Amino acid sequence: GPPVEDTPENRLRGWAKMCLLVQFFQPSKSSPSKEGSTFELEWRDGYLEDFDNLAETTFVAPIVRYLVYSKNPSAVIDWVDRITTRYDFEQVIPAHYTAPIPINREEFSRCFDFLREGKTPPPLPDADTKLLRDGNEFLSKNGQPDLPLARSA
Repeated sequence: GPPVEDTPENRLRGWAKMCLLVQFFQPSKSSPSKEGSTFELEWRDGYLEDFDNLAETTFVAPIVRYLVYSKNPSAVIDWVDRITTRYDFEQVIPAHYTAPIPINREEFSRCFDFLREGKTPPPLPDADTKLLRDGNEFLSKNGQPDLPLARSA
């Protein structure tokens, strides 16, 4: 399509789309364009609300959650426990986005509850995580199974 006018509103829209795309690879409010290149997406109403909900949440990136950490939950929880036992912190600096994030060690640890038996993790939208969950299922069936969840302390 034609270039988008460079305005603060359009930059925010672009930022929201990029964030959703890199977190979920196939956000539920996007679909491949019927016209144009393979890399163009069409966005449906509601993606800005999805971004706003995501922006107010501290969580482990879905690609890491579903395709990396699920492969060895106990090792990840051991690392989280070492960090949260060794250091009393009030903020972290993530690899991406705004930094620092005000978060204490208990809140940080809760971000990894998806790896613990009997814990309820911070929710991520099912529709947005479908591609990653399907990818994890494929890997699990083809030689990269998830290991059991870590036992809750």
